[in-house]
Amino acid sequence: MELVVLSHEYISPKYTIQGLKLNLGCGKQIKQGFDNIDIIKHKGIIKIDLFKEQLSNYYKKNSIDYVFSSHFFEHIPHNVKNDFTFFDSFVKEILYITKENAILDIVVPFPKLKMLIYPDHIRLIDSLTFSHFILNNSLLLLKREIIRKPNYHLKKYFKINFGKKHSIRLLFRVMPKWRE
Repeated sequence: MELVVLSHEYISPKYTIQGLKLNLGCGKQIKQGFDNIDIIKHKGIIKIDLFKEQLSNYYKKNSIDYVFSSHFFEHIPHNVKNDFTFFDSFVKEILYITKENAILDIVVPFPKLKMLIYPDHIRLIDSLTFSHFILNNSLLLLKREIIRKPNYHLKKYFKINFGKKHSIRLLFRVMPKWRE
């Protein structure tokens, strides 16, 4: 079945995702039909500190069909509890709980150095960030999509022209080789 992307908000109804879906680092952006996860407890949100707790404490191996995350991955620190490979460990944890052929759907700021002026933006993310997961056949990049949306909210705070390339969306499929 072909994956058709119509916008950054959802995957086409032509590809219906059944089963358990996660919305990681959701803030107050609650998605219906998802387990919405964030560090701060709000109505409809499961409170999990994703930098201190493992998702496998809450979800079984091979149990998740779809993982969505919007503007969270750029906040993942380089070092947590002296683990200097924390980002890789975090992605491996996602791969551990996802089913074979699950979808990993990530929206992050367009990778420009200007985006690092936010003190909580730790890293620039693009498809190359996941290259070793792609090279070892854990992930298959399905689509890299530029989301053009003016950054009007930024112009009132900064005298920097961020342009119209606001975000990129990366769609991956979890590959069977990871299951060995």
